[in-house]
Amino acid sequence: MTMMITTTAAVSTPPVIEVSLPLYPCECGNPDCALTVDEVEGWFSRLVPHHRVLECVADEFHLIETCAFFDDHVERCIRKFTDLAEAYPPPLAARAIVEAVNTWHGCPEELCGREA
Repeated sequence: MTMMITTTAAVSTPPVIEVSLPLYPCECGNPDCALTVDEVEGWFSRLVPHHRVLECVADEFHLIETCAFFDDHVERCIRKFTDLAEAYPPPLAARAIVEAVNTWHGCPEELCGREA
């Protein structure tokens, strides 16, 4: 799979695009515990590298390894807010992370084969 990433770190912030609501309730049962953009934005003080966005989403699901389906999902979520880049401003990274966490259905295991 070929990934097109721009090399500039200056990514413009598009008009506010809403983050999708979670597809599934949290396992803890508390409807108020959903990950928020404000919370995630607080994790970062400088540009967030592309690979770190992928890692943050994987960490939210306690994944030890990920596959091409997972990476594609996260990258589609990034594209909802901006073009793919080497790094993203914290507000864009936070929206992409929350979007990916809220909309991940899981890996289609029968198609995956766990190839990164």
